[in-house]
Amino acid sequence: MRDRLGHIGLWVLRAVLAAIFISAPVHVAQAAFIEKKPLGPESPDLIMVFGELETRDIERFRDVASNTPEAIVALAGPGGSVAAGIEIGHMIRLRNYKTVVFGDQQCASSCALAWLGGAPRFMAESARIGFHAASDGRSGQVSGAGNALVGAYLNRIGLQASAIVYITQAGPDGMIWLSPAEAKRYGIEVQTLESQERTRSDNGAFGLSAPAGFGRGGSQFVTDYRVVRDPKDGWLNLRTGPSTDFNIIRRMDNGTRVRILELYGEWALVRHESGSVGWAYLPYMAKR
Repeated sequence: MRDRLGHIGLWVLRAVLAAIFISAPVHVAQAAFIEKKPLGPESPDLIMVFGELETRDIERFRDVASNTPEAIVALAGPGGSVAAGIEIGHMIRLRNYKTVVFGDQQCASSCALAWLGGAPRFMAESARIGFHAASDGRSGQVSGAGNALVGAYLNRIGLQASAIVYITQAGPDGMIWLSPAEAKRYGIEVQTLESQERTRSDNGAFGLSAPAGFGRGGSQFVTDYRVVRDPKDGWLNLRTGPSTDFNIIRRMDNGTRVRILELYGEWALVRHESGSVGWAYLPYMAKR
């Protein structure tokens, strides 16, 4: 590998407590990783919600979001507690936070409900955002009460009746994956992180371009950097997410110019001089 793994803490594994509450079906015992990263006075904070949601995450998110007037909430996860997804989505909407699902990330079930709370909402072209009906956590069957709660939430955040039917039509064992075309058809407002790179890299990954409004005040750039060659490596990879687990968009040779958009520990979301956007390992970069 040409870059190194930072301390990102994605998909933190914990035991899921047995509780009596309406939830989406779960397949892996994972608790959510919830963390806020201040990005400086000229940028909104970045709040990361990665993993399986539990009811206790409602208070965890409230604590992280306290005293945060402006934020971008990045989400990824397989689902979990519908109650947690709805309540976190409510808090996101009340605070007018933006939400985003980055490239090659999945945000399904309760994660997708929380994402819907964003104002506005963003998704990468390669993001997978999925919906299905609420289920009873004990029987695994469709829960009428759960769907009523979901419907009330979706109505409160302004979705049309046709959108509510679309979001809840798949059974608990199924999934409907949202596309920009379907979002437009059902009146679900979404801004797409459009593909900027028209030539695929060897592994098929695309670069992404952030639309206007993703950052604060129309200008999301923090500062200019350049890639510095590591003594052991010939280049630095630009990736679709903040770890070496994500696909490579392109490699960046020594001296390549980039602009930092967001920071996440030792990883930075950068705009390459070609216009493509991806994640790079910050210690291998220096100010120009």
